[in-house]
This record gives sequence, structure tokens and C-alpha cells, in this order.
Amino acid sequence: DLVVITKSESSMALLRDGKILKQYRIAMGDLPAGHKLKEGDQRTPQGRYTLDYKKPDSAYYKSIHISYPNEEDKLRAKALGIRPGGMIMIHGQNPKSPLPPEQAQQY
Repeated sequence: DLVVITKSESSMALLRDGKILKQYRIAMGDLPAGHKLKEGDQRTPQGRYTLDYKKPDSAYYKSIHISYPNEEDKLRAKALGIRPGGMIMIHGQNPKSPLPPEQAQQY
């Protein structure tokens, strides 16, 4: 099973055996282009990560943690002398929210 984020299309697809099961429109951080390099850069990580746990007590709707930073991210950050950041989540917008998706907070 895979979750594939296509940043240029603001979409997320859930795949099984190479076939799309579901597809969603998504919002990302304020600066989605390019790979996340450091803590606070408002970028969305690019690469292979594991969805490793649900965070039921999150302030965001149905949060799932991703395994950012991976080893490659850590090595890059160390070489640059920066902190890679962490606690990156995929989450939805609460269906009871009065805001339309295009006005929802992006991160």
C-alpha cells in the first residue's frame, strides 16, 4: 500500500497493488515547492516515508505522523549545520469546520 502526494497537483492518492483506491485534494505548508530542509521552513517533505502512527490527541483532524526526517534528511541537515525539524503529520480538515477547504489553515 502506498500514499502518493503529488505536490504540483495538490493531490494525495491511496494506492493498493498499483491502483488508486481514493484520491483527495490537499493543502500543504505555506512554501510547498521544493524539499523540506530545516525546521520551520514551511515546506512539505519529498521522498519515501512511513506512516508510523496515528495521533488521536492532535489538535488537527485524524492526524497521522510521517517518519520525517529519514536518514538521508538527517545527513543532509547535519552537513548543512541545520536542524531538519520533525513531527510532520498528514491530517484532514474537520468536517464540522465552518471554513471551506480553500480557506482552511494549510499546515
